[in-house]
Amino acid sequence: MPQLHMTLQDLDGVAEPLRAYYKQHEDGDWRLDVDGVEDVGGLKRSLEHAKREREEARRAARAAKQQAERFGDIDPEEHKRLRQESTERAERRARERGEFDKILERQKAEHAKALATKDGLLAAKDAMIAKQLVASEATAAIAGQGGLPTLLMPHVEVQSKAVEEDGAFVVRVIDQDGNARSTDDGAFMTVAELVAEMRASEDFGRAFDGSGQQGSGSGVGPAGQAAAGATRRSRMSVEEKTHFIAEHGDVAYLRLPY
Repeated sequence: MPQLHMTLQDLDGVAEPLRAYYKQHEDGDWRLDVDGVEDVGGLKRSLEHAKREREEARRAARAAKQQAERFGDIDPEEHKRLRQESTERAERRARERGEFDKILERQKAEHAKALATKDGLLAAKDAMIAKQLVASEATAAIAGQGGLPTLLMPHVEVQSKAVEEDGAFVVRVIDQDGNARSTDDGAFMTVAELVAEMRASEDFGRAFDGSGQQGSGSGVGPAGQAAAGATRRSRMSVEEKTHFIAEHGDVAYLRLPY
């Protein structure tokens, strides 16, 4: 005789004639539909629910014990509050750090701008020093050769360039491509040598004293020659220099020995 089970999840293993004795309930289980037998399905479910609650209570108790061992006598609610405050402090520090980073970036930008301004001023100062150095050497070289500065200075300056070498500026004579010119012995050509070269040329020679060119204002002639030997420029007062140039011209003045 086949064995009949009180509760089944399905009727797959039940013979067809016996299936009529089972009734499916709301929970999906099939139960034997007979009188005089109490349905214990609800009781089982209650027992399972109680078992789960008891297990959850045990887990909660273990967690509380571990928390107590870790944090001592701190109340769980107090611990929760402290954790919340710690989280808020961390978030506040992150925001403050973000603001600090913005301030730092702004300061870096301002510092870079100040450095760029300073570099620009230094570059302008270097350019001014270089220009003055070229003008100074050109003036001395032209005067040494008895040349007329107003005519020769632009031509000398365009062929001269101040460059920085070993932390100091030096003047180099350059060609049309901007390269430093050299003399026959391989040394750098000086501004004085450039002016001497110009004096010997047919085009620029007319702007020098004693080049053989005659004409008004050239300073060459009996009066100029007599004046040239009159005195030294270094011994003349400002009034004497002014009077001499007004009478004989600046070329004659430059002919005077220093």
